[in-house]
Amino acid sequence: MIWRGLMSPLLLVIIYNMLISEKEIKDLAAEHLKGSDKFLVDINIKPGNKISVYIDGDQGVTIADCAKTSRFIEQHFDRDLINFELNVSSSGVTQPIKVLRQYKKYIGKNLQVLLNDGIKLTGKLLNYNEEGLEIESEKREKKSKQVTKQKQFIQFDDIKQTTGVISFK
Repeated sequence: MIWRGLMSPLLLVIIYNMLISEKEIKDLAAEHLKGSDKFLVDINIKPGNKISVYIDGDQGVTIADCAKTSRFIEQHFDRDLINFELNVSSSGVTQPIKVLRQYKKYIGKNLQVLLNDGIKLTGKLLNYNEEGLEIESEKREKKSKQVTKQKQFIQFDDIKQTTGVISFK
């Protein structure tokens, strides 16, 4: 669609509104985070190229980590040709755990596990592997007020969602 040696206005509008693919963002984020303790957790692209990238790290994520990742991804796209909004943030404690590697930083800390059948369990993460996780939960007896600790292994197939629990103890 060349119009007198220039691109037609219609072609410019089409190019400007091109969609950025999730694969492009995933590949760029992986390239940038490779070799660090940081890793990609999730990507969300909404209409209008509103892109949200969530990263995490074995030792946590700083604002500087998010800014560097954002700049790295952004430099690979020409804002004169493609209109987009990019937000890079850490996967917060209250966000569901989506990547197996995230469990590493929760060992010894409390998690809330929502099972597929709607039951909620809260307990300290003792261990995890590719099949599931082991938590230790406390149960208080109503009459004696005695606390008993119970260990249980939960298969990932039985888990709908897992989140970290914020504790101010």
